[in-house]
Amino acid sequence: MISTMGYFRMLLLCACMLLLAGEGIAQTSQRKAVVDLSSGDTAVMSVTLRQLRNFRNADPQAQLELVCHGPAVKLLMTDSTFFRDQVVSLKKEQVEFKACGNSMKRMNIKAEQLLPESDVVPAAIIELSDKQQEGWSYIKAGR
Repeated sequence: MISTMGYFRMLLLCACMLLLAGEGIAQTSQRKAVVDLSSGDTAVMSVTLRQLRNFRNADPQAQLELVCHGPAVKLLMTDSTFFRDQVVSLKKEQVEFKACGNSMKRMNIKAEQLLPESDVVPAAIIELSDKQQEGWSYIKAGR
């Protein structure tokens, strides 16, 4: 039989282990957000890039990714200079930019027509689903 003092020591040891385990989890926690942009409206694109900037400013360690599909792929095209500086700046701060390959095929856009700061994913819907399964927060851009 365990004495009262032995029981107290065991309880204290368990409490310390739980406390230390909780600290380890808290230290490795990192925000991860994937943003879904499908609008070709420049006002929506502008707001979305501003939100990414605000997120980055609030949490410099967060993992951020913008997935563009449909008309939003135009945001990442080399001939679309309106947002180029913002995309380049955010990419330097580790924000990822993904263009939907299915949308590009439908719109006859080649990978060479995209900004070098962007990558092509086969399908936006799969990329968004995969990120959510990996624990990323989903944010729908738009009004």
